[in-house]
Amino acid sequence: MDKNFNNFLNNLTPDKISKIANEADKSVEVFRNQEDDRTRLGNQVGGISIKITLGLLEEYHKWLHQED
Repeated sequence: MDKNFNNFLNNLTPDKISKIANEADKSVEVFRNQEDDRTRLGNQVGGISIKITLGLLEEYHKWLHQED
């Protein structure tokens, strides 16, 4: 199989995406309890973005290295 990026994107099921998003949401709980209202939302957005990116990279790495 040709391992191009479009094949990877087609491999991402709604369940996989949901799992990555849920894990990201759980990981930013610490930001939700911050006292400073000026940075709370920005920190949550940044934290979720990082965790989703890392989750997608992990899936991509697994996909690249799986045997066909």
